[in-house]
Amino acid sequence: MSDWKVGDCALAQSPNDGHWYPAIIHKIKGEYFRVRYDLDGSEVVVEEGALNDYDLFAGQKGAECWNKNNKTYYPVQIIDVRSKDEQARIKWGNGSSVWVDYTHLRFRNRLGSETSQNLSGSAD
Repeated sequence: MSDWKVGDCALAQSPNDGHWYPAIIHKIKGEYFRVRYDLDGSEVVVEEGALNDYDLFAGQKGAECWNKNNKTYYPVQIIDVRSKDEQARIKWGNGSSVWVDYTHLRFRNRLGSETSQNLSGSAD
């Protein structure tokens, strides 16, 4: 049985493009979860294997950030996180950095532990 509950925040893998996006679980029926994506409000049904915790940390691999001006995602480097505010400091390809809400991020792969730094910024 799953530990996920209605109202939980998660990263959910999109059945459309395979990327992982911030979402909220809205309904659970057996092994299926209806999630609403934070960025655009769209809803999909996914299996439990398409859900992942928000385990963001500095150095996280595979991050991309939504650029509202160009209406596309660009690869970024996560250089710091403020988990209580659900924000990440990202560095763009041109070297500039900015704090963004988690809702503007997506990931190419399931989140894992590619570095030894966790969400609070302390070593494991």
